[in-house]
Amino acid sequence: MPNTYTWTVTGLDCVQTPSSNTVYNIHFTVTGTDGTHTGTWSSSQGIEFNSSNTFVPFNNLTNEIVLGWLHNQMGTAGVAAMQDCIDKQIANQSSTSVALPW
Repeated sequence: MPNTYTWTVTGLDCVQTPSSNTVYNIHFTVTGTDGTHTGTWSSSQGIEFNSSNTFVPFNNLTNEIVLGWLHNQMGTAGVAAMQDCIDKQIANQSSTSVALPW
């Protein structure tokens, strides 16, 4: 069974231009599980304001909207690299230690 991942926004850093509470940095946590073991990674990602996109007022932001910005900024390769780190954490929990042969 493939690992499943949950991405959660844990904080936002904002500036007051071009509009109040314009997000420029996203803090997040990614948690992955194989159903038995869990891996977690927390980080932050700067994002660039794009004036060609529709501005979303701060009070209208949702986890899904901000995660869309985050994934767009990270790109497919960045998201895959983050999930790969979590996969390795999970795999390491699944391994067993063996007694020394002496």
